[in-house]
Amino acid sequence: MIEVKNISKKFKKNIEKNKVVEFFADDDISFTAEEGEVLGILGPNGAGKTTLLRMIAGIMEPTSGTILFDSKSYKEHDMEIKKNIAFLSGNTKLYKDLSPYELLEMCGNYYGVSKNKLEKRIAKIEKDFDMSSFINQRIGNLSTGQTQRVSLARCVVHNPKYYILDEATSGLDIILSQIILNFIKEEKTKGKCILYSTHYMEEAENICDKVLLMHKGKIIKYGSPEEIEKETNTSNLRDAVININMTTLLLALIIMISYSFFISGACIAIASFSKTFKEAQSALTPLSFTVMIPMFLEILDIKLNSCLSLIPVISHTMLLEQVICNTLTTTTIINIFLMFTSTILITIIIIKIITKVYKSEKILFSL
Repeated sequence: MIEVKNISKKFKKNIEKNKVVEFFADDDISFTAEEGEVLGILGPNGAGKTTLLRMIAGIMEPTSGTILFDSKSYKEHDMEIKKNIAFLSGNTKLYKDLSPYELLEMCGNYYGVSKNKLEKRIAKIEKDFDMSSFINQRIGNLSTGQTQRVSLARCVVHNPKYYILDEATSGLDIILSQIILNFIKEEKTKGKCILYSTHYMEEAENICDKVLLMHKGKIIKYGSPEEIEKETNTSNLRDAVININMTTLLLALIIMISYSFFISGACIAIASFSKTFKEAQSALTPLSFTVMIPMFLEILDIKLNSCLSLIPVISHTMLLEQVICNTLTTTTIINIFLMFTSTILITIIIIKIITKVYKSEKILFSL
């Protein structure tokens, strides 16, 4: 069992010359992955998936929080844990001058696998991953799909207990992807604990017992695909994710409209005490800050139904639907534009009316 408790990872980046800011790639992440279970970790690029998996694999140290493998931590059992981990990252490089067989043999020796067991293990992997046609060729001459299979084979040659797989089917066609998915299903039946990151919703729905949906370093949904589909009243995981996005967008729009009218009211109040129409027009300036409300909410870390962290997406004009489905509807953009435009126009009209009334009252009092 893998337990992740309140894991956070802070980084620094230069935004301007001599100006450094801190940000969290992962912020207070907690979950549990059981034996004989596949936990899918989903989310757009930059959600914090790879950073999270690297921390769990012991490659990167978290800023805060705890990671336990069957109640054991890296601090006291570093080598013992790492000997039982299979970690696959999307940018793993292989020795191009070796053959797949030579690479698997070398990796098996690193993990201390006996010669007899290693030969049997390589033979099984060769069969499971359909590698017989290129097992003795130079890795540098292999195709992308063949190289990806070798990379995964390298991770599992020592028969690990914990699988941490980051986009294992990247670059593979449908048939080869299914070979990898079948292997993962087989390992699950053997009681292996598997963390599986992917951009493919169909894969997650096919092999994952639970799904963890991330965005900007936070968990926005956690549960089985069936539970998430039931909560969102959808028939598949892809539609469920889009439904979550649209619900969150609606909440965001309600909050933004509320703040828009609040600021408009403040502008009207200021305008009512202005001596000239020019001063009244200047009262509109605070309205420009309305577009920054999502950022303010992000800074204050206000949470609404565990998914308000998606609101900052609007400030970057990048909706979760766009990231996952590569589509940003024109209707959404038009609605946001019309909302702000109508608010500004209504404010201007009210200010003009109040200004005229104020001037009329001033003339009457002078008489």
